[in-house]
Amino acid sequence: MSDDNVIHQLDEVLEAAKGNWLHVLAVISPNLIDAVERVGRHVTDPVNGTSNAAGKGDGFRLFDNAAETGGGVSNRDGTFASGLSLLEWSTGSSKYDLINEIGDVLGCQGKPAQSGVRRSSSKSVSTTLATRIAEATERSKAQSIAQEKRKKKAAESNERLWQSCTPITDAVPTPIFDYVNNRGMKHMAMMYKHDHIRYHDALPYYQEVDGKIQIVGRHPAMVAAIRDVFGSVIALHRTYLTFDGAKADVEMARKMTTLSRDFTPSAAIQLGGLSDEIGIAEGIETAWAAMSVYQLPVWARVTSSLLPSFRPPARVRKVHIFADKDRSNDGQSKGARLRDALLASGVDAELHIPEGQIRDAAKSLDFAEVLDRFGAGAFPSIDLIGRRSVA
Repeated sequence: MSDDNVIHQLDEVLEAAKGNWLHVLAVISPNLIDAVERVGRHVTDPVNGTSNAAGKGDGFRLFDNAAETGGGVSNRDGTFASGLSLLEWSTGSSKYDLINEIGDVLGCQGKPAQSGVRRSSSKSVSTTLATRIAEATERSKAQSIAQEKRKKKAAESNERLWQSCTPITDAVPTPIFDYVNNRGMKHMAMMYKHDHIRYHDALPYYQEVDGKIQIVGRHPAMVAAIRDVFGSVIALHRTYLTFDGAKADVEMARKMTTLSRDFTPSAAIQLGGLSDEIGIAEGIETAWAAMSVYQLPVWARVTSSLLPSFRPPARVRKVHIFADKDRSNDGQSKGARLRDALLASGVDAELHIPEGQIRDAAKSLDFAEVLDRFGAGAFPSIDLIGRRSVA
């Protein structure tokens, strides 16, 4: 417990924690010690555990720069950008209690809350563990420097690729037009007018051959910008196509470039732009399908693991969640967690899950497949702000 006779100031504590977060995390939340010692690498989720029979898993990791920021990511519960938010999650303690506890651990002066002599924190770690934490801190600092170099290189590479692509705000190239049309979607100006999608007529496809990454072909491609809340491009999502609008016959027809910044809670392919009411989906095809039916901006979070941590910009009053229907219940579960988190934060949210049956050979059913197989009539009716939309 922290010293009840001292109140620590938030700014002072957070400044003192910079560069010392690994020590703080290990002392206050011992369930994070494994992650601290293996900073930057995946370990078993300290809160949710693992379903692996051997008790090992890879559901959590601290960021390379965790010594500086204290941040990490849980595959199940999303991203924690700061050490304070991470400790709230890993300990269940309040931010107020944690600030005081961190201040005690770091020896911050604080301000007297009442008469009495300030005590030192009773929490500590063994000399051996302290040595390992110090070594991990040095590794984290080195990894952080290397990470910044990688991000700078990624930003330059992403910018070059984006600039080499053709905007489609005025005319939609045939491969993209046919790709959308082949999936039963209606073409709408909303899909293209905000310059979130561009076209490349011969995008290189890289693949490992004899242990080396090589260009093994060039294909038409739909390139989508993944942007943060400020509109900055942090990565690009590529869908390799054929000239007649099918997915290219390659090992991975969809790929994402290296992130130039962290994947923040509002980061997404922001299809349709920003309004008071938006949708969010896992993939770009699902987002487009929902846009086509409801004429509503629908953003794509890119992967299911990032869906629960999505948080819309402050302007947004309502979010429609178009989740996948999975045999494993993963899509439904992640959608429900996002809905509950948004409602708890004061944002109105509705969860929509496909009602059809998953095909025998498939693992899931998404709204893009619903539109392709059954048409818009198979979509649920949803409540939109100020109006009722019946699919």
